[in-house]
Amino acid sequence: MNERQRKTAERLQLFQAGNRIFWSADGRRPKFIMGLLTTPSPDAPEDISGNFMTENQGLFALPADFDEETSIVSSEVDAHGCHHLCLAQTVAGLPVYEGSVQIHINENGVVTAFKDNRLSEVPADREAVVGSDEARKKVLGRLTGAVVSVREPKLLIIRNEQGSPRLSWEIEFLLAGELGARISYVDAVNGAILLQISENRGVMKRLTYNAGNNRSLPGVLLMEDEAASDDGVAQAAHDNAARVYEYYKAQFGRKSYDDRDAAIISSVHFGRRYNNAYWSDWYRQMVYGDGDGRLFAPLARALDVVGHEYTHAITARTARFVYAEEAGALDESFADFFGIMISNDGEIVNWLMGEGVYTPLRNGDALRDLADPPACNQPDHMQDMLRLKAGERPDADKNDNGWVHSNSGIPNKAAYLLVAGGKHHGLEIVGIGREKAEQIYYLGLTQYLKSATRSRWTFKQTRYALLNACRQLYGDQGREYAALK
Repeated sequence: MNERQRKTAERLQLFQAGNRIFWSADGRRPKFIMGLLTTPSPDAPEDISGNFMTENQGLFALPADFDEETSIVSSEVDAHGCHHLCLAQTVAGLPVYEGSVQIHINENGVVTAFKDNRLSEVPADREAVVGSDEARKKVLGRLTGAVVSVREPKLLIIRNEQGSPRLSWEIEFLLAGELGARISYVDAVNGAILLQISENRGVMKRLTYNAGNNRSLPGVLLMEDEAASDDGVAQAAHDNAARVYEYYKAQFGRKSYDDRDAAIISSVHFGRRYNNAYWSDWYRQMVYGDGDGRLFAPLARALDVVGHEYTHAITARTARFVYAEEAGALDESFADFFGIMISNDGEIVNWLMGEGVYTPLRNGDALRDLADPPACNQPDHMQDMLRLKAGERPDADKNDNGWVHSNSGIPNKAAYLLVAGGKHHGLEIVGIGREKAEQIYYLGLTQYLKSATRSRWTFKQTRYALLNACRQLYGDQGREYAALK
């Protein structure tokens, strides 16, 4: 920290008792600031946030020739009158992967939190040596499946495993038989694969289609809005989509998954004996297989499964979790949590996910159990977390993208304890009930984890996001904050 940073930080901390600054590892930026950081203002939130960043420029120790710009990608007001802005960073005119800034402003026009994940340096190599065609061929040439579609490559800046910025090509494509994109990031200087991810996941305007046991989407339109069908599976998908929509609207005022009244599109009877359900962000719709009758019954019949998939549509527009390792496990966990909230009326009496359609010939089991993850072969504590081996990359086929469906048991257990309380690994937690917990989780997901790009959020970062959501809603001195902490 240089002298200018020190003086600016002292001024900000003296402005209000309790203001706190957490610094990035390189000391060039504050990674998080919390407290009452400005005086009340009637100005527009965009002006308040801009003024805050200008007045506190002294906190940032950047190279003199650092060519950086930030732009607002979303500005939202929640049901409590608080404003939440998300900004994206470009460096030398190139977008920065995970280069997001969050600014949170309370109902009085006071900045209460500032989160910064921007780069503080330019890549050492600034000219692409590997062209977009070469990068695309490198990625697609390694595949065994047929490629259905490839989007135009994008040049951007991404951090490598050591945290250093690298010029990179983003190659996004769709394989035959898959509903979510695969994305590879190729070093534009040396051609190395920096990151590979998959978005395959294991109104009110409603449109429900019959895929006819084929794999072409969406299929034949069966019903729209309030229409009905004699196809029981299609009717279940249609009705469950309505119930999920109404839950999010009633609890949080959210209008469809994009909060802009997008039509909710579902396709049933996808493939033959297909044991899965998806939110496909590529096709912008939900997809349900009929199961093989042994591992799964038709998945659209389960309200918790429909709620889970719909929540993936929301995470894709808010936190934008990279579907791998901890971030992928968090994506699954938030979807499980809200699937449980949606499928229980009042007090939560059933913490099982998918029990209504999983192994229909056997009773008493489920896909996952949020109250007892080990009962479904999931870890429920960090000491038991499944980790990739040294040098191993997340892979959808070999290791479930870094064990996302297994490690989701850890945040699932945390969510259960927040709601219901209990003793776990020597800690006694006093639960706060579903009403407060779901408000904290929704605000944390949609605002304090909001990102301008796909992001590799961690369990630790998500804990802080939920603490900040709790601080906004219920303060940091009560039992709600104590239960989360």
